[in-house]
Amino acid sequence: MLDSSEKWLTITEYSNYKDLSVSTIRRYIKSNRVKYKMEDGKYYIFCPNFREDSFVVDVQEDSHIELEAKIKKLEQENRKLKIETHEMKMLIDLYEAQLGIIPQIQKKNKEIIPELPR
Repeated sequence: MLDSSEKWLTITEYSNYKDLSVSTIRRYIKSNRVKYKMEDGKYYIFCPNFREDSFVVDVQEDSHIELEAKIKKLEQENRKLKIETHEMKMLIDLYEAQLGIIPQIQKKNKEIIPELPR
């Protein structure tokens, strides 16, 4: 059983408490320099001499950082999907033009893709 001076902290909380970077804490975990456990896909680091009065958690900052990371990931995924969609539309237009299904597409594709010099 944990006494009042022992506590499990998230990586961010431990980082703030010890004034170390998150990447340093992750290296500590990888090299087993800290006692840790994983619950629900999240790491917790054991802090045996925890003092509540010397620890301030900025929950808004943590969630803000997490949201920024999610936004960046979604923006990258969105760019990738836009490129794939554009490529698929172009391939469909080319395929339909080859089949002669829509004459306007043939004209449009000739403007987009110039003929190769002979």
